[in-house]
Amino acid sequence: MSVFYNCLTGIQTVIRNTNVSGIDDDHVIVRKLPWVRGAELPAVVISPISDAMRRVNNQQIEVGYGCHVCIVQASNYSLTSSHDAFLYWREQIEDAIVANKLAAVSGVINLIIEPSGLILPQAFRKQYDVSAFVARCIARETA
Repeated sequence: MSVFYNCLTGIQTVIRNTNVSGIDDDHVIVRKLPWVRGAELPAVVISPISDAMRRVNNQQIEVGYGCHVCIVQASNYSLTSSHDAFLYWREQIEDAIVANKLAAVSGVINLIIEPSGLILPQAFRKQYDVSAFVARCIARETA
């Protein structure tokens, strides 16, 4: 399997092992795109996003595999319901990923969290609460 896919499924495993209260393990899913079509909510959708490369030396490059982590729940246009729980889910998930650093994924040497949107207004207009961030898995590979 590719390092990128292993990063996606590694993040899925970390989130499932975190036992986030209110999100069932089978609602933590890996998809090609961060779409919730057909998914039961609340859910966490993990999908690939842009990667970045940097040459370390003549033999090695560092690749930053971007894993988009989207936390989704139905909002029904409510500006207050489940707000604290929703933000707590994000906090728990980010903390778990940072603490784990995907040690089980071969080649990953570091992990950086990049903000992507605390609560996305465009999703709220479609009656979803969506919070997202990028977990960038840094791997060293042969050039």
